[in-house]
Amino acid sequence: MGPIVGFIIWVIWVLLALILVTAVGLLIYARWNYGKLDGLGFPVVKPHFFLGSNPNGHNEKLYLVDLERANKYGPVYGVSVIVSSYCKVKPELKT
Repeated sequence: MGPIVGFIIWVIWVLLALILVTAVGLLIYARWNYGKLDGLGFPVVKPHFFLGSNPNGHNEKLYLVDLERANKYGPVYGVSVIVSSYCKVKPELKT
């Protein structure tokens, strides 16, 4: 093995380590706020592992999802995506 091949192998290992560290860092960042609203006493929609409380948001009408959750959890409930937040829904405003 020549010095160039050894250098290429070293660069590959460094790049793989950087990719792994970046992936783990993104996962930690995405899950950082999970569970904060539970501690504040809000009823919380159970989040999925990585996609948050609304993984099918692209397929659903969100106002119907909000009304369904307001009927299930009450007018104030918590959701998690990357930043935990709470929703206050007034079901009497539905159209």
